[in-house]
Amino acid sequence: MLRVVSWNVLADAYIQPQYFPFSDVRHLDPAWRRSALLDRFVTADADVLCLQEIEPALFEAAKERLTTHEGRYLAKIGRPDGVAIFVKADRRPSDWREIIYRDGTGHGALSVRAVVPHGVKIGIATTHLKWQKPEVPAAERLSIGQLSELLDAFVRDGEAWIVTGDLNADATSVTLKVAFARGFVDPYAATPNAYTSNANAKAKRIDFLLHTEQLRARTTLPPTIDDRTPLPSEREPSDHLAIAADFFL
Repeated sequence: MLRVVSWNVLADAYIQPQYFPFSDVRHLDPAWRRSALLDRFVTADADVLCLQEIEPALFEAAKERLTTHEGRYLAKIGRPDGVAIFVKADRRPSDWREIIYRDGTGHGALSVRAVVPHGVKIGIATTHLKWQKPEVPAAERLSIGQLSELLDAFVRDGEAWIVTGDLNADATSVTLKVAFARGFVDPYAATPNAYTSNANAKAKRIDFLLHTEQLRARTTLPPTIDDRTPLPSEREPSDHLAIAADFFL
């Protein structure tokens, strides 16, 4: 079994109170959020913790708290945040790789391999795909090319892989079709209302733990939210909810 958690933790640099009309201003405070996020990183008890919108200072603080894990960070180009992966040392993380997408957005992806029982290696990648307005036509959606580039760079046919992150698209989108066409499975497909964010007062599921068909997953459902649920809040220090699953060969 391999327990994987993925979470967009909301970069402090992007917080403007008018964007979070349902949140108490106390829960937008960087010091409060950092403490709450670090506590959650520990209590998640993840073999692999994948984080998006994480800033360098929070990554360094997480390294100090997650003493049983090895962590790597990939910064976006020209932005204050990036993505990170922490893997328990006893999962023997190896073959760390990274890419910056060729489209000039500065976004990228980070990957690693981790060992499960019987010595089998599973690949894990995380990314934060570029957000664009919903009305942008499919032919101009940068996320399609980004996800394709990630899969081409990291995934080989016949290998077991998990692709995580904030994909800024829902399961019915043309972006996700890229992964489904390559044989990836959405373990939350049976629970489409397991929303992970409600930016712009619209509850949506845009965070994913996709996996290849060599694996099966037992998901953990996130808390229930609707269009007006405060995020961040006293219980949830980000504007996204963490998602988690146990993966088995």
